[in-house]
Amino acid sequence: MKYIENALKYVGYAVVSLFFGWASNANEADFIEKITPSIIPILLTLTVLHTTLTNLLLSELLKYKAANPVTIGDVLCALKRSAIIELALIVFTFVLLVVEGAISALIPQIIPYKGIAINALIVFDVLYFVYVIYDNIDGWYKLLKENNTKE
Repeated sequence: MKYIENALKYVGYAVVSLFFGWASNANEADFIEKITPSIIPILLTLTVLHTTLTNLLLSELLKYKAANPVTIGDVLCALKRSAIIELALIVFTFVLLVVEGAISALIPQIIPYKGIAINALIVFDVLYFVYVIYDNIDGWYKLLKENNTKE
C-alpha cells in the first residue's frame, strides 16, 4: 500500500509540475526559465540543508532509540532513499540541461514543448526537495517532543 501511495504522490507532483511548467512557459516573463541557470546550485544548497536536518533528526532518533526498544532500520532506509533520489535528480537535471540543445537539433518536433518540459522538471525538483526537507523537519520536531516529554 505504501508503494501505491508513493507512486500516486509522485504522479501528483508530475501533474502539478506540468501545470506550472505550462503556465510559466505561457507567460511572457517566464519566471522558471529565469531561475533555470541557477537550479543546480539551488538544488545543491537544498541538499546541504537536507543533510544538516538529517543529522539533527538522526541525533534525536538515536536518543529515542536509547530510551525505547525500537528498530530504526526503516527510517534509515527512507533517509538514504531520499538522499539518493535527490542526487539522481541533480544529475538528471544537469544532464538534461547540458544536452537539451543537441536533443532539439536531433528531434526538432519537440522544440515547442521543450520549455514546458524543462520548466516542469525544475518545478518537480523544487517540490521534491522542499517536501523532503519538510518531512525531515516534521520528523525532527516529533522526535524532539517525544524525547522531551519523557524527561
